[in-house]
Amino acid sequence: MEDNEGLALTNYIDFEFDRVGFNRQFRLCMVTTTKPQDLSDWFVTANALAISKQPEPRFDQSGNDSEENRYLMLTSREETMPENTDTLKREVLTLEQAMRMGISDDEILLMLMKCRFQGSPDSDGVWRNQDATSRLYLTKEGWFQVTKADIPQQETKDDADQQETEDDTNQQETKDDANQQETEDDTNQQETKDDADQQETEDDTNQQVTKDNANQQVTKSDIYQQVALEVSINHHILNLASRTFTEVDGYQGYAVCNDCMKFKKREQQRIFRVVSVNEE
Repeated sequence: MEDNEGLALTNYIDFEFDRVGFNRQFRLCMVTTTKPQDLSDWFVTANALAISKQPEPRFDQSGNDSEENRYLMLTSREETMPENTDTLKREVLTLEQAMRMGISDDEILLMLMKCRFQGSPDSDGVWRNQDATSRLYLTKEGWFQVTKADIPQQETKDDADQQETEDDTNQQETKDDANQQETEDDTNQQETKDDADQQETEDDTNQQVTKDNANQQVTKSDIYQQVALEVSINHHILNLASRTFTEVDGYQGYAVCNDCMKFKKREQQRIFRVVSVNEE
């Protein structure tokens, strides 16, 4: 790349597939199902090296609203394909057949990149992509991990609360001075007012405790964010876009795996969604 000025100064990728070599090593498969929840196990059985979600058809062959989900899968030519079922159909494709169906060379190149970055060899040296994910998110552990307490908006709110507490304190000191003067004039009257002031002070304290508890809820320190780069290719142009992931409670979501964000079920790792704090 350093020797090619056109590549070094732009993100244009000049490539062309060796179609014969591709078909000897890989196999493409269009998978259609009405039960997408079963796809994860099916992809493991088929040893999917990469997947790409396809646009869903609006209508089925009978003209009704379609409930089908379609994925393009890349696998090794040596793998044995699982058989069709009542809810899942697969169609094996060559590179030429896939392109005639409208699959671009950009998408196939991106699938090869998913195979490379999302996958890893198992104990037998077989390359696998466990929890293959349609989108390619690249990350490193620790990339811009922050907590909600680190968000500037929250710091501003804390400063405002601190200032409000100082104002309440100053107001109380002024009130105490006035009460002390009234004590010199009339002790009995001050006793009654002291009881009222004490009650008001207790109310202010309770109100401040309630406010502190609310602020503590907003500034939970165990909520993390993870930044990743989403990789896409369009007309041979490599695009990188930053995406913010926020930790969530849930059964499944994105997790850091092999320097990627992969969609998987919760185990011992943090689970994220592609949203930032306060939906911003």
